[in-house]
Amino acid sequence: MHIELLEMWMHECRRAMTESFPSFREYPSKPFVGPGCLFFDTAEAPRFFFLFQASEKRDAFTVELAWNVNEVFPLNQGYSIPRNWPEIGVLRTDTNASQFRFRLSKLWAKPKYDPWWEFVPPLRTTKSAELSVVADQNFGWQEKCAQLVGDAIEKIQTYGIPYMREIRQRTRNKPHSLSPNGLQTPRTLS
Repeated sequence: MHIELLEMWMHECRRAMTESFPSFREYPSKPFVGPGCLFFDTAEAPRFFFLFQASEKRDAFTVELAWNVNEVFPLNQGYSIPRNWPEIGVLRTDTNASQFRFRLSKLWAKPKYDPWWEFVPPLRTTKSAELSVVADQNFGWQEKCAQLVGDAIEKIQTYGIPYMREIRQRTRNKPHSLSPNGLQTPRTLS
């Protein structure tokens, strides 16, 4: 993402998160690679995070949702599936975890599909004449930032918040089954 757009986008992310989710604060350090903004929930454990991550190669961003019973931003966990897709035989991978991190789009987009919020259509679908027109204008970047970040906030509300409620309920009901290192601990039979 080019620097002027990156600055506008980060400002819009901060404004939208503060306005839409008052219990979230910006994380004091940067435990991730590349440009972006990380926000954490100040409520009780598990701690939830939203990472707004900008692409370094194109004018686009993605959002990751993460949680951890230890309240620390989890490292990237590779191929994480936060929901079942029975029609294609894919099962979620977060059922016995004490921490989990995934792209928010994995809550609505099928596995192997990775949608990003794009400021400009991808080159493969844009004619070079159209691209040069876009590149030569300031193209209403602030409005585009507000539109795309607004859509991401809407997706957080529609998909992320219900997922977070489910995880919070599950960890409250079975806190003894989750250990700090992410391994299942023995349960006593009642």
